[in-house]
Amino acid sequence: MIPMDGNPKVIPNKITFESVFDEPNGFSEERALFIGRLYNDVQDLFHDGYFNPDEIVKDIFDNLVELGDNAWIVCADSVQTGLIVVDNIEFSGDYWHSCILHLMFLKNNGSGKIALKSGLRMVEHLFGLGFKRITTFIDVENQAGLKLYQRMGFEIEGLHRARTRLKGEYRDEYSLAIINPE
Repeated sequence: MIPMDGNPKVIPNKITFESVFDEPNGFSEERALFIGRLYNDVQDLFHDGYFNPDEIVKDIFDNLVELGDNAWIVCADSVQTGLIVVDNIEFSGDYWHSCILHLMFLKNNGSGKIALKSGLRMVEHLFGLGFKRITTFIDVENQAGLKLYQRMGFEIEGLHRARTRLKGEYRDEYSLAIINPE
């Protein structure tokens, strides 16, 4: 089906996950440009309460370097379309208990379907590793993001008032979680 604007929606046949590091010592220029473009497209996800607003790009790359193997570029039919990050991993004894999942995708036709499909695959993967709980946070005004996480099975657990800052203003966020039924 072709949407009203005449641009066909692209629904990928193959979604793959690649390490965020595509070179032995970090990022290639192409990968760095993609992450920069992703940031510009979803800058509301990187609020100035978390990153230094004067050095935001440097802070984002430093954060990805620190996360190491817990950050993946999502490719749809070999085209870079998003970034998935897993952080705040908690261990209980000798097993993984919980983590926070972040989905960041370029805004374009079909990106919601790609985010849903890849997010579901990552949740399934994390549950397969033994995680009992996966959490995320989302701005209360980001209704599209909220619906995406709910379609993945996440449920709202609470409202965190003034949890983040965006453009100098405090923002409220929902916390959401999905529990491994096993």
